[in-house]
Amino acid sequence: MRFPKNPFKFGTVVQGDFFTNRTAEIQEFSSILNSENHLILIGPRRFGKTSLIRTITAQSGRPVVYLDALMLTSAEDFSVQFLNKLFRLYPFERIKNMVKQFRLTPTLSMNPLSGEVEVSFSGSKSEATENYVLEDALNLAEKLSRPDRKLIVVIDEFQEVMNFGSGFDRQLRSVIQHHQNINYVLTGSQESLMRSLFEQKKAPFYHFGMLRYLGKIPHDEFLEYLSSRFSTLQTEAQVLAEAILQITGAHPYYTQQLAWQCWEVLRLRREEGLATLPDEVATEAAEKLTIVHDLDFDRLWNGMGTTDRKLLTRLSEGPIEALNSMLLTQTGLSAVSTAHSALKRLSESGIVIKSNSGYFIDDPFFSRWIQRKRRA
Repeated sequence: MRFPKNPFKFGTVVQGDFFTNRTAEIQEFSSILNSENHLILIGPRRFGKTSLIRTITAQSGRPVVYLDALMLTSAEDFSVQFLNKLFRLYPFERIKNMVKQFRLTPTLSMNPLSGEVEVSFSGSKSEATENYVLEDALNLAEKLSRPDRKLIVVIDEFQEVMNFGSGFDRQLRSVIQHHQNINYVLTGSQESLMRSLFEQKKAPFYHFGMLRYLGKIPHDEFLEYLSSRFSTLQTEAQVLAEAILQITGAHPYYTQQLAWQCWEVLRLRREEGLATLPDEVATEAAEKLTIVHDLDFDRLWNGMGTTDRKLLTRLSEGPIEALNSMLLTQTGLSAVSTAHSALKRLSESGIVIKSNSGYFIDDPFFSRWIQRKRRA
């Protein structure tokens, strides 16, 4: 009998059968985008922000421009890539005539490999002309969009726009605040920076949209998702699902990764005629993933200072709920301020995540690696 195809996917944007519920979020965020409001979404990397937004926009049936600010290099690059996306969405002849009205006329060329229109601006440009280009590009989208089928513009890792030059965020807000035919979705993974952009009264994007935080997938939803998929192979599917969630803490990315590996362990054990006890399967799968990433974890660890290592060693045993004298005793650090600075640094790098229950290591397999190395 042929073993069924592995139903789990990780590492890329997931949609369709690979997407894990998020029922409440889909309903709420869809409602926001069906109104006159914009959505600001904050959540750690690998929590599924992009997959969620792409699922919602796909269900809407509306045109979408998606930009990843992490992959953009400047204000001009932002404008150019934005225009490139518009040319993919709307008829060439219609946009071509509108572009001729730009204060700085772009060059349009056809990519021979992709067959798509590519935009460029030649010559040196001042800050003023860059502002003209940005304003004209954004307002072009407003003109192309229709009130009955509004364009959705998604800017992922929005906090990165702060690297596009002084005043870029202010210029961006000054233009898009007047748009009536576009819903904007601005997402970001660096919580402190995103909140400063949208919650500080002096910030240009203060109260620009409905701000929401994307947490982990609810335990019961994930349990049902995993159990239903393992039920075709494992009579104790729910027990296995619980074992997986116990290891990953219901982290969206790592749960999918471990579930994928558990499926492969089950396949190999069946082929070899071995027992498939849920706890043993989950533990073996987790160990395999820890070993596979040994070199990556080793490089990460070797690039850290002593303070970071002390805190991560403590975090590998469980979350840090409070910064107090007990933590200093546990870690051997001399001051709470030192611990706070290090945790902030580790959080900004994405190694550590801060939640309502405290600080914890993002990657559960990195935690296992630290414990494993210390026991060796």
